[in-house]
Amino acid sequence: MGHFFVLLAKTTKFLVAERTSLALRIEIGSGLDSEETSVKIVWEPSVYFGSAPVFCTLCGQEARPIRSGANQLLIGVIYDCHDVVWGEACHHCIALGSEGIKALLGSRIETLRSKLSDLEALAQSELQVPSIEQEFQMHRRDGS
Repeated sequence: MGHFFVLLAKTTKFLVAERTSLALRIEIGSGLDSEETSVKIVWEPSVYFGSAPVFCTLCGQEARPIRSGANQLLIGVIYDCHDVVWGEACHHCIALGSEGIKALLGSRIETLRSKLSDLEALAQSELQVPSIEQEFQMHRRDGS
């Protein structure tokens, strides 16, 4: 199979890409050491109906398939070094390149840690919820 190079905007790195059947395999990493690359993102034909959105594992936003030149819907699929699927990636995250994705993940991890701390504090608090009678009264007022 032929190898070619892709230069992503916003980066000065070349990423090695390999065309496989209908997929474009992009190895995240410098490409200098095969052991260094443990995650890869592959453009694959979408298995979802139409252009149904999924959530990007990297940024958490909606990821919609893109249409290839052959009019086929493609979605970025994230694989680990054992070819286990971790989820999908949106085209915006893929365009960030390896370093951009790492920076995005670092920022997202910090945000999630902060939210986790808030949820842990909430879980340790005493929670008071409406009684069944209060709930019934609320629905009864809405129906009047």
